[in-house]
Formats: sequence, structure tokens, C-alpha cells
Amino acid sequence: MKMNLKVKSNKRISLLVLTLCMVLGMALPTAGWSKADINLKLGTYFATTDIRYGQAQYFANQIAEKSNGKVNIVIYPGEQLAKAKDAVNAVAGGAIDMYLPWSAHYAGTFPIFDLVCQPFVYPTFEKANQAMTEITVLLDEDFQKHGVKVPFAYVGGTINIFSESKFYKKPSDLKGEKIAGVGGAVDKMFKSFGAGVVSITSPERYLALQRKIVNATITTNATYWSSRLYEVSPFATVVDNPFPAHFLIVNIDKCKSFPKGIQDTILNFGADMQAFSAKSFKEFDQKMYEDLLKMKGTIHKVSANDTTLYKDQLLKIMEDEFKARGELGQKAMQIVRKYSSY
Repeated sequence: MKMNLKVKSNKRISLLVLTLCMVLGMALPTAGWSKADINLKLGTYFATTDIRYGQAQYFANQIAEKSNGKVNIVIYPGEQLAKAKDAVNAVAGGAIDMYLPWSAHYAGTFPIFDLVCQPFVYPTFEKANQAMTEITVLLDEDFQKHGVKVPFAYVGGTINIFSESKFYKKPSDLKGEKIAGVGGAVDKMFKSFGAGVVSITSPERYLALQRKIVNATITTNATYWSSRLYEVSPFATVVDNPFPAHFLIVNIDKCKSFPKGIQDTILNFGADMQAFSAKSFKEFDQKMYEDLLKMKGTIHKVSANDTTLYKDQLLKIMEDEFKARGELGQKAMQIVRKYSSY
């Protein structure tokens, strides 16, 4: 059966992203600095066509509005100011004021935080966001030791498994498959099911799938669509699980220098950002699935029982890793247990 997603459906998703950007009044860094009292540089790793850029713009616009124009945040997309994996050092060193990186980039720097930010664990965006709120409070001292403040963290999208030729209806179907992973405990989970997990960066995944270096990729819907991976992996095994991955880091000295009102506005923006990003991701996912469903056989929705198999296996792996992290690890595991029930 031939699987080929045409340009028409691509335009539909692109229109959604474009509409979001227009509504938010998205501006590129070339717009320059304003006459605001505080001008801040915000680095991101995603492109302006990515729905996650629209979410970053929402944050910038809302802070400007809530501060009565006293704060102007200029967003630099596509790793213009620093690679995402170098964001903590760049922000702590003062080269950038703030950044929105991906938690997996900092499994070594913030191992407990990365452990909590795993997909296949939390049943809803709301529970994943609640877990992230509690873990950022628990690890506040650790973040500050690295020269950054984390005002909030939020879900970075819905994660699924995309293949060039088949569905993975049960975890046992993964045996012998070569899969581009996401790092950390999730990769260990897939290995425990018999998959060969390969570490491949997002920009390299298209070519890896095209050349059959891997059979499938684990990634978010946003990355799947913005990277046009549907052209080389049209079979979507839909677990439909939130990936709690994004967190805002701010230079600690810069944060302390803000007037209290401004500081409170940024530090207390978490719930707003979580609600907006969850809503926009859900709308994005729905439209993407509608387009994929037009292609007969393109989607397989994993059953609730099999989704639980992923979660239970991952929790076993996570428990062992949390135990190795001492008292703080045990407290973090309590947060995971609290919000992981399906």
C-alpha cells in the first residue's frame, strides 16, 4: 500500500502554525530592541515555523503586557545565540539572558530533573505539568548552583513512534527494530523490549529513515511535522503521551536584578504558559491526526493496556535510577508516582 502525505495536508498544518503566529503578532529578532526599561534575549532551538516558537512568542507578549511594556523579550530562534546543549553555560555566563532548552540535553547536568521529565509516564498534559511544577521547586537550589533560575517548566509536545513500514501494536513488536531514541530512561525501556536504540539528532533523522539506518523514530508530533518526517515514516503508532521537556532558564544575577514586580511576573507565569502550550499542542495534534487519518492505515492507536505496559516498565527503570540519587532522588520519585497514575 503506497503511503504518501501530499502537500495539501502539509499546508493545513502550516496554516495552523502561521495563524497562531499572526494572532500572537510574532516578530523576528530583526525587529530590534524597544524602548522598554528591560530588554532581554531569549534563545530557542526551534524554527519560526514550529508551533513551539509561537508558544515562546506568547510568553514574550504576555510578559510585555503584564509589565505594562516595561519588559521587551526578543526571541532568537534556531539556536542563533547558542546550541540548546550549551544553553545553561551560555545563560549562566551572561551571553544570553534566558533560553528554552530541552530537558534531555541536560541529563548529565540535571539528572533528577531529566528523570522526572520522561514521556510514557504521565497520562495527561495536566498531570505532566503538575509534576514539572513540583520538580522545579524541589531542584531550585541545584539549578541556582549552576547559575540559572528556572521559573517554570512545561510539556514540550505529544510523543509517538513513527515508522517507515509498520506499526508497533504491542511493546513486543519492537524486538529487533532499530529506533532513533530520545535518550535517558526511555531508551533503556525500549532496549528492554528488544529494540536497538540509536542516538541520532533531530536534523539527522530524516536521512537516517530514508537510508534505512533506522526503522523508526520516537519523537514529538511537532518535530515529526516540522521536519517532514511523515515523508519517510508514514506509519504512526500513536501512544499519544505528553513529553514534559521544556524549561525556561534565566541568568540568576539578571533575575535578581529585576524589580520585584517584574521578577514576580516572570517567576509566576508557569501556570499560564502550561495552559496555553497544552491547548495549542492539543489543537495541533488533532489537525495532524485528521490529515494522517485520511491515509488509510496510517495510524494505529495503542490500547490503554499496552500504554500501561510502557509506563510500568519505564517506572521500574526510573525507580532504580532515583534510588541511586539519594534522598533528593526519592523525593523526586514520589512526585512521579503522584502524577503517573492512569
